[in-house]
Amino acid sequence: MSGIGQFFVANPVISIFICLGLGYILGRVKFGSFTLGATVGVLVVSLIFGQIGGVFTRDTVLGDIFFDFFMFAIGYRVGPTFVSSMKRFGMKIIISSFLFLIFAFLTAWLASRSLTLALVLPLVQLPVL
Repeated sequence: MSGIGQFFVANPVISIFICLGLGYILGRVKFGSFTLGATVGVLVVSLIFGQIGGVFTRDTVLGDIFFDFFMFAIGYRVGPTFVSSMKRFGMKIIISSFLFLIFAFLTAWLASRSLTLALVLPLVQLPVL
């Protein structure tokens, strides 16, 4: 790993702020008739930076806290429309989910029968009485 890569691994806070700054700049650049936006720009720069920079260690507790913040923000933003959408379309979504589940199971079962594969249903051996 080069000296710059070692510097970024040793100082992850600087790496984060460089990704934020470059991603924000990339998000403002116009590509034809559209722009990526700040969020997509930061994600793209962070992915590229992570692939080039090597292995970055992170504190798992800090990562879990920020993931929780992210989930809260998504839920806070989408929550009211989700509830009203479930009131309107909930039964259709549940029925289509069950139909998809049954279709996927039947497809796997028929494929295993036609290919003469052993389909193992019980994951735990039950004692014989």
